[in-house]
Amino acid sequence: MRHRSAPPPTYYEIQSQTDLPFLPTPETIIKEVFVVLEADFGLVRKSRQRFIDLGSGTGDVVVCCASNYKIRADGIEINEKFVNEARMKIKKAGIKHTRMWKGDLFDFSLARYDFIFLFSLPHNQRFLNHVFQTAKTGAIVISYKYPLDELNQVLGLKKELHVSLNGMAQEVYFYTKI
Repeated sequence: MRHRSAPPPTYYEIQSQTDLPFLPTPETIIKEVFVVLEADFGLVRKSRQRFIDLGSGTGDVVVCCASNYKIRADGIEINEKFVNEARMKIKKAGIKHTRMWKGDLFDFSLARYDFIFLFSLPHNQRFLNHVFQTAKTGAIVISYKYPLDELNQVLGLKKELHVSLNGMAQEVYFYTKI
């Protein structure tokens, strides 16, 4: 039996990794985000709520959400290697209520999600407007490190979280889809 190898990445996939590099979200930040979501934004354990991480990398945020909150937690990532690594983490943790998609977040609808997590460099934000147009009204959007200033037509800032990590300030911004 022959193993099928994955096709080589497209130019677009390679360029996306340059424009949106993989930088793992520190565990301390992930934990703080979920504390705030539960305390201030109505995240309820074992509920029918849905969470998605856009550009989910190796799935750390998705795994944390699904394993600790027992809600539907999904991720979308363009890099097949990261998707496979995330799927292995999910399988190893025995999580059933999550899915990792290999795909382009710019082509993805957010209509079913209550909580949307992302890391986006400021120069890429102008390309996200149409993505957030698909989010349902009232969805909570969480942006790690950078505010989503380019999206103030569709998102309203609700809270800023400042966390000290190794002596350096890290910010997380919480928005509501208008």
